[in-house]
Amino acid sequence: MCHPPRLEHLKLLIDGTLYKCYIICYSTYPFFQSCLILPGGNGRRKMSAIPLEAEGYTGAMLRKVSGGGKGTLYIVPLQDELDLSPLPANAPEFALMPKASCKHCFAEMPLQMLALHDCKCASHTSPDLEIISDDDDDDVQFPEVLQTPVPVQMTEEDHCPQQKGDVQCPICGISFPVLLIEEHASHCGQRTEDTTSPERELHPETDDISCEEDVIMWLKSKVDTSKTFELCVSRDNMFERGLKLWKRNKKATPINPLRIKFLGEAGIDTGALRKEFLTTMVSGIEQRLFEGVKSKMPKYSVNDFDEELFRIAGEIFATSIAQGGPAPRFLQRWCYNFLVSGKLSLDQVLDPSLSPLITTVAEASDMTDYIADIMDCGYTGKIDMEHKENILRAIGLHVMTKRMPMLQQLREGLDIYGFSQVMQAKTEECRSLFVAGDDESVDSHYITSHLALVMSERGCNKHHKETQILEHFQDFLHELEVAEPDATSEDITTVPSVMQWITGQAHRHLLLSDRQNFKITVKFDHDCHKMPNHTICYPTVSACTDTITFPVAHMSDYGSFKNVMTTAIKYGVGFDRA
Repeated sequence: MCHPPRLEHLKLLIDGTLYKCYIICYSTYPFFQSCLILPGGNGRRKMSAIPLEAEGYTGAMLRKVSGGGKGTLYIVPLQDELDLSPLPANAPEFALMPKASCKHCFAEMPLQMLALHDCKCASHTSPDLEIISDDDDDDVQFPEVLQTPVPVQMTEEDHCPQQKGDVQCPICGISFPVLLIEEHASHCGQRTEDTTSPERELHPETDDISCEEDVIMWLKSKVDTSKTFELCVSRDNMFERGLKLWKRNKKATPINPLRIKFLGEAGIDTGALRKEFLTTMVSGIEQRLFEGVKSKMPKYSVNDFDEELFRIAGEIFATSIAQGGPAPRFLQRWCYNFLVSGKLSLDQVLDPSLSPLITTVAEASDMTDYIADIMDCGYTGKIDMEHKENILRAIGLHVMTKRMPMLQQLREGLDIYGFSQVMQAKTEECRSLFVAGDDESVDSHYITSHLALVMSERGCNKHHKETQILEHFQDFLHELEVAEPDATSEDITTVPSVMQWITGQAHRHLLLSDRQNFKITVKFDHDCHKMPNHTICYPTVSACTDTITFPVAHMSDYGSFKNVMTTAIKYGVGFDRA
């Protein structure tokens, strides 16, 4: 006669679903070799066995019959006993489960076992570790085990391999065992003693920056490649549309790689389109939002401030420097100092470039004609020649202070890459990226010195024609360079515009390594005359590969070369073959 069954409760985790189960234990029936699983009987204990599939019970099947783990399952062992001892971490049953490594012993195990293992492992790795608490004080007190090395001994039953050797703490320089270094470093980093310089504590990531190139490489490392910041713009109104689309894009941020698509063109952005877009945007921002001759400051425009265009300008500046575009090297020194510190620097308050009124008042021998203008600047003192310096300072302060909101908004935009952190820690290294200085624009020598020529065999007639075209190209660039100071129209071809037409960018490469690797491949087409019914061919460029191909038959003399080149540059900016 069979003894009545008894119930033993347990919980099973199968394929991520937790099941409430009961094992129905019988004292007899030793002849069964397996077990059956039955669904709950809703209190009536009238149950039926769940039919087995070909591969046995699966997680999908149990999830279905139990309503996603909501129902109770009963397991009927068909042996003397059901083995409930925990499986080892390397059991084949765990092969498909997500795993993680213990940070103490580095043993790999299923995530579900890690919490229990961590408590056991931590107690063995730090047997002397205690948490000291005070009922009257909530401050955490760190035990001495974090200050001095402690030998660690572990047994084989812990399944935790012993880590040998010491590691030096990068903060205090003291050596600690591998198992304790992470815990010690977290405490050591919270010390309040002045063991390092303030600059190192505030900006540990910028310690290796020593020049402008290091700044650019630091910014490039901050680009998040998990998404792309994509814009589709028209060439006809690139700047205005670019500002609007930049502000509208919510799917990604400018910290992601910028990808540009031009409306109606089949070009794929491999870097050249991005550089062309950033070159146009930085140049457009300089003309639209800033004023001055060589060195510039933000325009006092409440409308542009209200539309947050200066914040967008800051984001574009940071993105341009980080992703291969030009640097905004046109700011006045006091503007850069404000971007760094957020405070006005009064040492440039008498700079004549701040306002024409400063120059006028400085040269005046009588203040009578300028009283109204001086009072409009907020000066309330006595207006006479004895107080000229105070008047000039008031004019300069007036110009600076009313542009502070624009500069603050620009500063917020720059911080999208954490740029302000670098600028504060490495002020001089970043200065040349913003402050107007030596002319760094592309000249004819920069282009011709980076030509990689693909020419015919020396001595043949083709080689002679190719040499003539190269000389025409050099003369063409020199003529543009000489005429640039008189250029007042945006349609006039310049040396930087030739550079942008060929490569997509109109600026010198910011990185020295990029300058050294930069080459413009020059090819020559001798077979265009074989094409029927055509009277003219134009040079073709591939900005993605920095390549230009000259049609030899249509550029035999300098006059023809100049006309063909000017027309190609003016109308051949798109992805078309002229």
